Amino acid sequence: MGRRRPFLIVAGILSIMCWIAMSYTREMGEAMGDHGDGIDGQKTDRTWTSVFTVVFYLWMNITVNVVQTPAMLLVADFAGDRQTTGAALGQAWSTLGSILVAGYVEFFGAAHKTLHEFMWMLSGTMFVCVTVAVVFAKETPLDISKVDAVSTWQRIGHAFASVYHGIRTLPGVLAVYGVCFFFVEYGFTAYNGNKGQFFGLEVYEGSAENADSCNPCTVEQNAYNEGVSIAGGRADLLFNVVGYVYSWTLPYLVHQLGVKWVLTLSTISQMLLMLVAWTNNVTFNVLIVAVTSITQSVWFALIVPVIIHVFGEDEEIGMYVGALNSANCFGQLLNFAVGSGLVETSLGYKLPVFLGGVMSAIGFITALLFFKMKMYSM
Repeated sequence: MGRRRPFLIVAGILSIMCWIAMSYTREMGEAMGDHGDGIDGQKTDRTWTSVFTVVFYLWMNITVNVVQTPAMLLVADFAGDRQTTGAALGQAWSTLGSILVAGYVEFFGAAHKTLHEFMWMLSGTMFVCVTVAVVFAKETPLDISKVDAVSTWQRIGHAFASVYHGIRTLPGVLAVYGVCFFFVEYGFTAYNGNKGQFFGLEVYEGSAENADSCNPCTVEQNAYNEGVSIAGGRADLLFNVVGYVYSWTLPYLVHQLGVKWVLTLSTISQMLLMLVAWTNNVTFNVLIVAVTSITQSVWFALIVPVIIHVFGEDEEIGMYVGALNSANCFGQLLNFAVGSGLVETSLGYKLPVFLGGVMSAIGFITALLFFKMKMYSM
């Protein structure tokens, strides 16, 4: 089976199971006694629906991240001495997946309107991608005689310990990369996790109350749904198209400018979220959101190349990829932890978007001052 494919298969199957179950969150909540739609004067209790939503989101974040890391390593395995090109190719294909989601929302409306179909689309895409990778990516299986005979639980413990060891032993330049990556991913998640509400409530000045089930809908409910559709459809579509095109320029840009300046300068676009937070111009906001994909494309695509640049091609880099990916996860986790409190202020959903731009600016300054790497090709 090799070293990467078992993770892809198991995590891929678990992701599909999660998405299928997630599409029935509301029905499961009602089966457990949830009732009401939040209409004025109607008694509403959606406790179980909320519990299932949190559980499925946690499940999804774990399994999708488990798929992501071995997929990146698999690309690195076959890229040889063309790691930047391989990373750009991998990032471009990742962006095509995001384009598929954005295209669905653009053509069929907000995902919550057709949740079952949307989740089946995600599941089908995961199945096809994992199947192609498993069938066509030929790996050299580990020599069992050279592997310590330990239990499954011990192997799981070793896996978590290796990530901790990777974080603890990161060289200084990679530690700086991880810190910058944390700020950048917090910044993006602050926007991405609130984009529907931001466009629906702040930009379009709509009302979210029963907007997912109204028929007919009020002007405010229609405005909210339009904002959600723009955020998840047109804005995301442009975001991913720009990111896809930019991914293909990375080998040339790294050769011309060096990885330090490519990373640092590419972070500027996400800093513009500070402007988006205070602007109600839909066209302007969509265009700024589109160019933030430049930041995301670069920081994700260059993880493996910079690690190989530091350690060389013969070093086992899996735990270091996991260590840097944990910076991404921590950025997302912190955002979700504080995000619910931020939106309760008088600024509403403007505040997390603005804070996303601020955190991106901190990442930019950190990279500018402390990220020292002379890498011009790979």
